[in-house]
Amino acid sequence: MATAQQTFRVAVVAETAATFVIPTSTSSRSFDFGSPAGWADYGPDRAPRAGDIVELAAGTHGPLTFTRVEGTAADPIVIRGSRAGLVTIRRVNPSSGSFVCQIQGRHWVLDGYLPSAERGCGIRILYATNASSTARDAPSGWLNISDAPAWRSAGLLKPTGFATIRYILVDGGHVWNPATSALDPTARSSNGIGIQINSHNSYKYTENQTNGVPTLFREGYLLEHNWIKNVQGEGMYMGPNWRHTTPSNSPADADDLPLRNFTVRYNRLEDIGGDCISGKCWIEGDNRIHHNTIHHGTTEWGEDGSHVVGGITGDNMSASVYCNYLEQGATPAILMYMYQMPSSLPFGPFVGEVYNNIIVGFAPCPARATADAINIGADPDSLPITGRIYNNTVVDVTGTDTLNINANATPDSFIRHNLCANATGISAGPGTASNNWIGSVAAARFVSYAERDFRLRSDSPCVDTVPNGFPSTDFYGTSRPQGSAADQGACEHSAG
Repeated sequence: MATAQQTFRVAVVAETAATFVIPTSTSSRSFDFGSPAGWADYGPDRAPRAGDIVELAAGTHGPLTFTRVEGTAADPIVIRGSRAGLVTIRRVNPSSGSFVCQIQGRHWVLDGYLPSAERGCGIRILYATNASSTARDAPSGWLNISDAPAWRSAGLLKPTGFATIRYILVDGGHVWNPATSALDPTARSSNGIGIQINSHNSYKYTENQTNGVPTLFREGYLLEHNWIKNVQGEGMYMGPNWRHTTPSNSPADADDLPLRNFTVRYNRLEDIGGDCISGKCWIEGDNRIHHNTIHHGTTEWGEDGSHVVGGITGDNMSASVYCNYLEQGATPAILMYMYQMPSSLPFGPFVGEVYNNIIVGFAPCPARATADAINIGADPDSLPITGRIYNNTVVDVTGTDTLNINANATPDSFIRHNLCANATGISAGPGTASNNWIGSVAAARFVSYAERDFRLRSDSPCVDTVPNGFPSTDFYGTSRPQGSAADQGACEHSAG
């Protein structure tokens, strides 16, 4: 018998990530990732955790809510569509309000990628309705990202964030008609936001700041390769309003947390009734909106014709906006404006950097008499913004000032190296305007105006006219310069 103390070593085996499969059902269902109850029906007898996959079976699902979703930065929880076929999420009962799909949590990915689906969007979020020309029911939003009520009520500081949304189709026009059990291409829901990221009446700026400096943010979002169409409200709505006064349902500042570190890229938005991409209170961090396509962005001007609509709009937002294609919309194509954010706040500096965008066919709508292609500015009593508008191609825009930086921007603002064809008027406010080309479409000598190919021919007057201060690449990723100097506008002429 051994008299010395024996040492036992227990091997610790890391548990591999698990996959949970959610079967189809037309019922409205909620899944709590913070509780093990019920998860054994879909996978292991525990709640999903960091690194796990939750897969939606191919077919039709009723409205879905995922709450207390919590992965880690290294191992987010992935909610994905089936790789075997399309996933449709839709409302069954024809009634207005609420959301079709809702996610509440942190460190997660919503991935709809399906190679066989159009534009790769294998998760479709639709809306059931008894739609007719006089009754068009609508949700508040199709996909809503907000805070988990259980975390908030427990006093846990876990605002939604660090998430990716990719390859999701939101279609608010071709709504589901229960009478025919089919999509009705003639109907359109009367309201609703495509993808919404905010959580009113949850975490508040006033509760989470020290001497005006925020201690909590909504942050770390990537929205890419999504397709949003036929939505009567905004296409993407990210962030809270900021208010001087106190409406009955809101404090006197932000009605939610400010945002930072947002990237919106490679999305397509078409036939949107409100602002196509709307960001609010992106007050710091690395924020980017790029390589998105907005087509026929504002055909209905809101339900009553009075809604102010635009392509890419930013209220109190510091961001880089580049390499986007925007066609046929209104008021204006790109707007970055400091609105009701008092100059006493310790935020900033705010910069609106707008370059390498192609903007075609924007005109006034009933809500606004003029249409600028790009407008950067501030209210007189708000924090200022620096506007940098350069190397954009603007075609067929009706407005007083096609490119505009207003009087309340900073004096180091500038407008330079832009190409404006059938689009006149440039105002740099307190800043400078230099080396911008203005002329007719014919004089610009595009490769093919009819086919919307706005690259420059070798005989264009805009070739080799920019000696410095240009982006390193153009709209297509071609390096600059290709000649003795770079070119005006978004597209660099290349002999190849």
